Amino acid sequence: MAQAPKPKPTLAAEPDEDPVTRHERMAAMAQTPPANQQLVRREVLDVSTASVIWGTTITAKKVEVERDEAKVLAKIKTRAAAAGDEWFYRFPVKKKGGGIDYIEGPSIKCAMGVASIWGNCEIDCRVIDGGDAWLLYARFADHETGFSLIRPLEGDKEASRLGGDDQKRKRAAALSTAVSKAERNVVVNALESFCWFGFEEAKKNIVERVGKNIERYRARLIERIAALGVPMARVEAQVGRPVKDWIATDIARVIAELQAVHDGMATIEDTWPAPDSDEPRRADNVTDVVDQTGVGTSQPPEGVASDSKEPPAATSPQS
Repeated sequence: MAQAPKPKPTLAAEPDEDPVTRHERMAAMAQTPPANQQLVRREVLDVSTASVIWGTTITAKKVEVERDEAKVLAKIKTRAAAAGDEWFYRFPVKKKGGGIDYIEGPSIKCAMGVASIWGNCEIDCRVIDGGDAWLLYARFADHETGFSLIRPLEGDKEASRLGGDDQKRKRAAALSTAVSKAERNVVVNALESFCWFGFEEAKKNIVERVGKNIERYRARLIERIAALGVPMARVEAQVGRPVKDWIATDIARVIAELQAVHDGMATIEDTWPAPDSDEPRRADNVTDVVDQTGVGTSQPPEGVASDSKEPPAATSPQS
């Protein structure tokens, strides 16, 4: 004879149940999950559905003024000319077979600038504590088209060198840098052609600006490097010639490397290693840098690697 199913637990108080007994019963029920129910663990969190984190789904919305991509490109070109070195970064990485590659790409400020010009979009980032690292999920949402993109990133809690001996300040700086990286990555992937157009325009503009007043930029660069406490010999070793012989492209590249350090994309030790250290090694969380199989002239979403100290030839991505 089949047994009758057990009654489901209830929070309703039993007749004549005293408050202490009721509290103990409720506490026990809270600790024991119902049958066939699995507890969600942070390390196996399924974020394939946006509603898991954001609780909403992006859909296209009717707008009064439709986006004009030609005007967007024109505005990006103008903004890039004003931004200059703030819109791109450059730092060295060690190649597997020996030697050094250089990674270049649109900076965090470039991504945010392009997104603001693109308009009618949303950038969000959610952080999950993963123990010794943060798990960050950044989302770009275009409210005009309904397109949305989520990109994950793992943020190292001990990555920041800012804050001195104050561990709370160092942890806060590390989180801020990780969020910036996650947001930058998702914007550059979502608006790839537009971000790389801004990057190329900014890089071209800074070389032209340096060339017109090279001695002033050389002096300013020497001051900025000294302020970081970096021996000039280390920078000269990476450039391959003394600072007095640097040409406009050399100065523009070092300016971009300073920007990468400032934005937390690279460390001083990785960018200009001491003579007795190993070659530079990758220290950030940017991904997909060696896959150069993009469509047309667009660059890989996270940066490009070149086989020499010279940056890649400027090719404006197609929109």
